[in-house]
Amino acid sequence: MTDPRWHGLRGKLLWVGFGVAVVAAGIIGWNAYLDSSESDSWSNRVSHTQSVLQTLEDARQNTIAALQALQAYSQGGGRNDLGILEERLSQVRRASAALRELTQDNASQQKRLDQIESLEQRIAPRVHDRENLVATAGHQNSLKTSLYAELSSGLFQPLDQFAQMSATEVRLLSERNASARLASRQTLVVMGVGGSFIFAWLLLVGGYTGLNARRLTQTALALVASREEMAVAAARERVEERFRGLLESAPDAMVIVGKDGRIALVNAQTEKLFGYARAELLGNPVEMLVPVRFRDKHPGHRDGYFVSPRVRAMGSGLELYGARKDGSEFPIEISLSPLETAEGTLVSSAIRDITDRKNAEEVIRQTEERFRLMVQGVKDYAILTLDPEGRVTSWNEGAQQIKGYAAEEILGRHFSCFYPQESLAAGIPDRELDEARQKGSAENEGWRVRKDGSRFWASALITALRGPGGEIRGFSKVTRDITERKRIEDEIRVLNESDRRRAAQLEAANKELEAFSYSVSHDLRAPLRSIDGFSHALMQDCAEKLDATGLGYLERVRAASQRMAALIDDLLNLARVARADVRQEPVDLAALARTILARLESEDPSRRVESVVDGQAVVHGDPLLLRVMLENLLGNAWKFTAKKPAPRIEFGTARQNGTATYFVRDNGCGFDMKYADKLFGTFQRLHGSEFPGSGVGLAIVQRIIQRHGGRAWAESVEGEGATFSFTL
Repeated sequence: MTDPRWHGLRGKLLWVGFGVAVVAAGIIGWNAYLDSSESDSWSNRVSHTQSVLQTLEDARQNTIAALQALQAYSQGGGRNDLGILEERLSQVRRASAALRELTQDNASQQKRLDQIESLEQRIAPRVHDRENLVATAGHQNSLKTSLYAELSSGLFQPLDQFAQMSATEVRLLSERNASARLASRQTLVVMGVGGSFIFAWLLLVGGYTGLNARRLTQTALALVASREEMAVAAARERVEERFRGLLESAPDAMVIVGKDGRIALVNAQTEKLFGYARAELLGNPVEMLVPVRFRDKHPGHRDGYFVSPRVRAMGSGLELYGARKDGSEFPIEISLSPLETAEGTLVSSAIRDITDRKNAEEVIRQTEERFRLMVQGVKDYAILTLDPEGRVTSWNEGAQQIKGYAAEEILGRHFSCFYPQESLAAGIPDRELDEARQKGSAENEGWRVRKDGSRFWASALITALRGPGGEIRGFSKVTRDITERKRIEDEIRVLNESDRRRAAQLEAANKELEAFSYSVSHDLRAPLRSIDGFSHALMQDCAEKLDATGLGYLERVRAASQRMAALIDDLLNLARVARADVRQEPVDLAALARTILARLESEDPSRRVESVVDGQAVVHGDPLLLRVMLENLLGNAWKFTAKKPAPRIEFGTARQNGTATYFVRDNGCGFDMKYADKLFGTFQRLHGSEFPGSGVGLAIVQRIIQRHGGRAWAESVEGEGATFSFTL
């Protein structure tokens, strides 16, 4: 009979084994939970990395577009290109802000963003300031080239930063993937150890209960093996799912290659970039994606990488090319990351098409070359660069022509040697550099000194050139000789002052004329009225005492006084025309001509005159002044056709060289064209006393037409009539 103490000890061991098995089962469950949580966390990181990479790609594309807009502006573009440049820079700023939030847990990425934002904050105000300068200054070409020189190099630096940030994100994702694989292995180890404890406990139970040990062992082993197989399968499925998520979400083409050089996995971007279907790639040598001219060398490079696999960032200064299915080649950048798997080491390749960037770089290279040649060939502007202390570091042909120094004579000297002594004493050179440092640019005009000591008046623009960190790297300086312009401006100022004095004199003369007109209208009219009145009274009261000769004299006195009164009226009318304000409103000259001709016919009903006025002739002008003008022209036509048996007067319109022209034509006595230049002068009469008039009417006509911005002229054949034409 078995010792009862042995039964008690065996029972205690059974319970201890049971407790250990429970703990092992709990540990297995907890590790399974942690592994599941890690899987969810890894999926979130994949999604987060996808957002970062896509935002970086957007920022990179907008930076390239900004460079292209800058290049277009420097080659003759205008405000539209500046607007595109500002909009693209604004989008880069928004992408930088989004990246700031997405990478807030990564100090190295935040530091790169600090450098990028420093460049953005310095570039955007310069674009805005330069637009204002281009709108107001006279040196647009020099400003454009200065803007290009200042910004083109600065815009390449964010491109490099964005590329480094992309490589960092891909590397971090690879490291996190390795950590996830290690965690899965740890889970499998825990499951194995826990399963061993459970197996031992089952053996104890079997021994205690008398079950067949072999059968129990087989059952336990099957249970443990099934559990481990399920765990391994679940872990493998999660890893594969993670890889699929990473591959398909990456913005670049992802190609995973084994040590034998055959393609193991690709993503959709690879199909799109190279033109192959996924089935055509998997299992085939990776050399099918390499141009034919490089395929012989590629296996050696691949084997060398497997000797010492390491993370290689995107770019790495290599000139690499990919080959599409159709045989076409395109430039690429590749980042490499080793992947440790149960089957051995694989290589994950992120491949990026950089055709757009290469094209942009080539355009910018050509632009810079043209810019260099243009700067060297410009002769109207002195274009030079200075180091941070103000010493000359470059010198173009225009500078040599304007300032007289050859390049070897001036390079290394301080730019203050171009300033006269009074400017040096006032500290102007240093003040201009300080202003450029603080505000970004300094524009000024002043006297400068050539090599031979002669002076010229210069217009200069100094622009600060800064490095990636905002430090001053030097200055660009564009100078133009505007001595001739200053001379003209000085002459214009003198002329303006002279005009101002003449205007004051004319104003005083006008006031005197107004006083004279008042005197004429009041002081001279009274004696004329007395002469006419007393002559008329004498003729009536003393007619029987005067003979025919005396009465004739009195008639001549009266006629002369009346002509004098009419002349005074005409002079006053001319003065009023010169001073009257001109209103602008629609006036139908044809309708006005009909009204005037009808009045003339009613005042002289004994005459039969053919009058022709066709259609309409609507103009914009002062209706009162235009009526006075037509009354004089039509009145003259009426007067000078008085001796014609079949008088004819016509008002009409015509077009000469696209300009509307109006005319008054008659078939009267006409005039000799050699006297045409005297027609519109005051008191100029081409006919004797057979036709009444004071010689002021046509002067009034010309004054009214001139005040309406037009001109008047006349054509005639003596004895056959005249045509008076005018524009408004």
